[in-house]
Amino acid sequence: MKRRGALPPAAGGASRRRIVVGAYFMGSDMAEEQEFETETMAGIYASQGHYGKAIGIYRRLLEQEPDRSDLKDKMLRIESKKKYEDETRLAHKFSEWLNLLMKRKKLEALKQLKKTR
Repeated sequence: MKRRGALPPAAGGASRRRIVVGAYFMGSDMAEEQEFETETMAGIYASQGHYGKAIGIYRRLLEQEPDRSDLKDKMLRIESKKKYEDETRLAHKFSEWLNLLMKRKKLEALKQLKKTR
């Protein structure tokens, strides 16, 4: 069965393959999907703000190469950035909540004032 998207053999008989993410094979009931977990992909995820995905990739890469201090450093920096952004987001949400609470109290006071008139 021939795979769609396959390249013909290279000159000299050497085989040549094209890597396709989410490749579908003719006659197959299921699609074969490949997840590329590379240092580059982790960096892309981190730059897009997908810190959890980036950290997960770095952890799996570190399982394969535990002596890579550069990967550990990158993962720690991203974890720190994620923690800071999570805390900042939480502080912002808390501030919004307090502002809404104050507005509600003012609205209730205005309603009371309207009833007394």
